[in-house]
Amino acid sequence: MAMNKRWVSWRLLAIAVLLTSSATAFAQADLTNHKVDSNKIVQQAKDSSYSLSERGLSELRCDVEPDWDSTFASTKTAASFREQVLPLLKAMRFQAVVGGTGVAAVSHQLDAAPADQSVADRVRDAANGFEQIVDGFFESWSQFMVNSPLPEPDGKYSFEARDGAYYLSLKQGSDDVDIVMSHDLTITETKVAGREVNGTIDPHFIKRQDKLVLDSYDAEPSSSQKLDVSVRYQEVRGLLLPELVEASMRLSDSAVKFPIRFSGCRVKLSSH
Repeated sequence: MAMNKRWVSWRLLAIAVLLTSSATAFAQADLTNHKVDSNKIVQQAKDSSYSLSERGLSELRCDVEPDWDSTFASTKTAASFREQVLPLLKAMRFQAVVGGTGVAAVSHQLDAAPADQSVADRVRDAANGFEQIVDGFFESWSQFMVNSPLPEPDGKYSFEARDGAYYLSLKQGSDDVDIVMSHDLTITETKVAGREVNGTIDPHFIKRQDKLVLDSYDAEPSSSQKLDVSVRYQEVRGLLLPELVEASMRLSDSAVKFPIRFSGCRVKLSSH
């Protein structure tokens, strides 16, 4: 018996739609309803990420070189600032020390004497501001490169698979932390809410030494501020360490750039 070709086409289309719908429903059910081994997934994610602590880092010490010309080129500064303050800032030496837990201490030294107290105050304010920027960078960078924002696989956290991603919620001290991770085990967002810290970081990774290495991140310290940071690395004793950080703070009506170079880096390794 001959079949109408149009009927055959519609029948095949209906079967294809049915199969596609069934496959989609099955995939969604597989992501949301089946017993996801959250411990295994979190462990695999931690294993795929680069970790300086696992490589035995106990201390990182670097000279820190700001690019004051680039920074102040993107801001409106008075001529007196450029003439009296900027030369002293360029003569200032900064150093950062990062411990094995990722906590940084930034300090500076200036041998020259400011002309008066007003200049001294302005130099101090600029130096302290820069130290806070470096400290803030290490605080964000170390949670992905020294430690991991992910919990211990058998620790206390909630885990949900939905919308093609994994969602984790946990406590870090008194802070509430939410983490979004794609199915290739890459963290795409971390959000912290607490009494002292509130903000979101969207990290971006590349593969180096067969591990996921933080390449850049976008952060929102507040509703009116957005921070874009990219990191170029150097190898010191086989460890990947920051060499050049390009930071840009986007404000409501302007943007300020903070190029930061790390040189003369020395590391101490633990014996384990």
